[in-house]
Amino acid sequence: HKDGYEKYATWKRIWTSNGKSEPSLKAFMSDQLVPYWVQCTKQDCAKWRQLTRDIQMTTASAKIYRCGMKTHTAVKSENSDPCSLSEDM
Repeated sequence: HKDGYEKYATWKRIWTSNGKSEPSLKAFMSDQLVPYWVQCTKQDCAKWRQLTRDIQMTTASAKIYRCGMKTHTAVKSENSDPCSLSEDM
């Protein structure tokens, strides 16, 4: 098997047992490998930020997200103005 097949097979078993849609490579890629993107809700910012898959993003946290926010605690970081950083590409 190619590298990563075991990870895919494990994911496929879990995906199937949870009764989600039919497991596919496309679903695996979007569920496991593609990062989250969230937009800052501050009116004069609205920049898009890329978050890693280990962040527990919810619909509620996405609705109040601001640059520099620690998404698991909904508390802003100590950076003076995280909105001044350029938008993630």
